[in-house]
Amino acid sequence: MLAVTPRSKWTHICEEDKTAEVPTVFEFRDISQRERLELFGDEGGFGKKAYAIVKASLVGVEAFPDEDGKDVKFEAESGGQATDSFLSRIPWQIMLELAGVVIKGSELENEEVEKSAPLLVD
Repeated sequence: MLAVTPRSKWTHICEEDKTAEVPTVFEFRDISQRERLELFGDEGGFGKKAYAIVKASLVGVEAFPDEDGKDVKFEAESGGQATDSFLSRIPWQIMLELAGVVIKGSELENEEVEKSAPLLVD
């Protein structure tokens, strides 16, 4: 087992945007272990949890156009969390994808695990 090594910030491009000329890029911060435990408590359904996860971790967005092609600017509350009015602009299926990405966000990728594996000395 390896200790969790959180990243400060990271980005994600949604599956439907990966081939776009100018994809929307969501920027996240890792949520703490305490936040994870609180977010995955017994209260609320999956949708409520997905919303809370994205709200707790989303810190920015680039190239997020509205139906007129105008960029929707990221809006944050005084504590830094995304506003409800901004989150309401993200389509439901994208919100679910983003929540899934955040859930996996702190997990080390295989390459990272190999880099952080202890060296064995003979």
